Amino acid sequence: MQPPLAAPENGALQIVDLPSVTPTAMAALWRYEVEWWRTHLSWDITDSLAALQRVVARGGVPGKAVQVGSEIVGYAYYSIAGDLGMLSGLVLAPAWDRPAIGTRLLQALLEALHQQGARRIESSCIALTSSWLAPVYAQTGFQTAWRSYMSVQLAQAHPVVQPQTTATLAAWRGEYITAAATIMHAAYQRSVDGAMNRLYHTPTGCRSIIEELVSYGSCGPLVPKASALARVRSRDVGFIAVTAVAPRHGHLAQIAVMPTAQGCGVGRQLVGHCVAQLTAQHFDTLSLIVSRDNQRALALYQTLGMQEILAFPVFVWEDTRTNY
Repeated sequence: MQPPLAAPENGALQIVDLPSVTPTAMAALWRYEVEWWRTHLSWDITDSLAALQRVVARGGVPGKAVQVGSEIVGYAYYSIAGDLGMLSGLVLAPAWDRPAIGTRLLQALLEALHQQGARRIESSCIALTSSWLAPVYAQTGFQTAWRSYMSVQLAQAHPVVQPQTTATLAAWRGEYITAAATIMHAAYQRSVDGAMNRLYHTPTGCRSIIEELVSYGSCGPLVPKASALARVRSRDVGFIAVTAVAPRHGHLAQIAVMPTAQGCGVGRQLVGHCVAQLTAQHFDTLSLIVSRDNQRALALYQTLGMQEILAFPVFVWEDTRTNY
């Protein structure tokens, strides 16, 4: 444990291991998280947070927490697979959302990951923190990329001009996961998203992303009729996966098109299908997350009438040394 940092109120602040923290101590911070996601992004995280709470109660979530007296005012957790560490969360209560405290928390997390042999660390989640986050990560040697959280009221969405394409769309079925993983792997090569997330580097990694979405509800339950696989002359060339992140709120969780089929209108056709199906099912809004560097996708979503609700950074660090 690091030495305590004097806090202006409520005594000494310290960084503690997350498995030592009780759910009762986390309750106020979790309530803040739920309200932040609902207010800012129209996203209901109660189910996913409840799942996290159950594991925290068993002491099964590795991570660090910021403790002041008996109160937890910040935390983040991580997972590690081989030499890859993945940071999640990084939440500080508004009264404690300061660079010095965030730096202490991040340094403790990185030290724990390095001690467990992480040679690459990724942080790709939306963080409920202030503008100091990106500079703090940069000072620690991380690369930064920016993503946009965009949303549109479906009743006000501009019509999607349907392209002249020979693609046929098949409503989503579980057996399409393998094809979708192959498409995603090909589509994300040499992209910013591929550089920031190692899972995109292999079909197996891509499959795990899709399975989390369509089988385990990592972004809410799948909306099967709005999700589809695109085919051209019996070749699988694209797919879209749409979820419900709150009642009547659809989220375009993944879309990918084979490089050989890009620029032919397949992506536009998939987005049009998504909008039409969500509208028919009386959804009110559609949201998505897109890399700011993906100009083609941004242009399509802006044409639809989508507006940026939040810009947030994602980070990656990799040890390039060959000797230890």
